[in-house]
Amino acid sequence: MLVKRRFNYYKREYKNPFFRIKKRRFFIFPSLSLKKKFFIFFIFSLLCFLIWFFLYIDYFKIKIIDIDNGGDTNIGEDIKNLAWKQTEDSRFLLGRQNNIFLFNKNSLREEIDSRFSLLDVKITKKFPNKIKISLAEKKYLFIWLEDGKYYCLGAEGEIVSEINIEKLPSLFLPLIENRGNNKIFENKIGFDKKYLVYIDQIRNQLSNDNKIAPEFFILDDLNTVKFKIKQGRVIIYLNPNEDLNSQINKLNALINEKLNDDYKNKEYIDLRYKDKLYYK
Repeated sequence: MLVKRRFNYYKREYKNPFFRIKKRRFFIFPSLSLKKKFFIFFIFSLLCFLIWFFLYIDYFKIKIIDIDNGGDTNIGEDIKNLAWKQTEDSRFLLGRQNNIFLFNKNSLREEIDSRFSLLDVKITKKFPNKIKISLAEKKYLFIWLEDGKYYCLGAEGEIVSEINIEKLPSLFLPLIENRGNNKIFENKIGFDKKYLVYIDQIRNQLSNDNKIAPEFFILDDLNTVKFKIKQGRVIIYLNPNEDLNSQINKLNALINEKLNDDYKNKEYIDLRYKDKLYYK
C-alpha cells in the first residue's frame, strides 16, 4: 500500500537568485573617502565657529552711537534713542541688532525719514562696535506753536523737527501760534504757504519799527494774519490777500493822527477791509 507524503509549503523560503535586496547603509556620503568626509566636517565646523565668533561675542556688540548734527535743533538725541531701540530688535532669526553685523542701516534710515524732515542721513558702521549717524538738516525759517508743542518750520510749511521750548529765545525766528482748526497733517501745517510768505514780509518790514514791531503771530481764521506788538497788548489784524504796505499805512495814520500812544492799550486794530478800519 502506497502512502502519500504531505509537503508543508508554508515553511519553505523562496529566493530569486536574480533579485537581491541591498541593505541600506546609514552612513553620510558613503561613496566619499575618509579624507573628503573630514574636509566637509572641517568646513562645517569652521562655518559654525565664524557665525558664533562674529555674531555672538561681546567684541562686536554696539557700544557707541555717535550723532553728527550740524543743525541747531535737538533732534540728535531723538535719533540716537531710535537707534538704541532698534538694537533690541532681532534680524534673520540670528540674533539682536546690537551686533554690528546684524544692525540694519536701511531700516533705521527709513524710520528717521518717516519721523523727521532732513536733507540727508548717512549711517556708517565703525568696526568693531560703533555706529555713526551724520545728519544734514533742512533750513527752517519759523517756529510753529500748536497744541502746546513747538516745531521748526521750513519755507514750504513742512515740519523740520519738534523743538524744546527752552531753545526758543536763542533762535530769533518769528513765532507763529496756530489757534485754528487746521492742524498739522502728514508733517505739514494746515495753512497755505501764502500765510508764511505774508508773515515773512511783515517781519522784514516791521521788525525794526519801534512802535509796531511784531512779538509773535497768530493764525486762526482763513484770510487773516494777526500779530501782537512788542510794546503793548494790541493785536493787529491784516488781510494776506491785500497789499501789506497800504494796510501798514492805514495803521500808521490811525496811530499818528488819532490814537497816539493809546493804541498800545487797545484790544485789537482790524485793517483787513480796504475802506474801513475797526479797533476796540
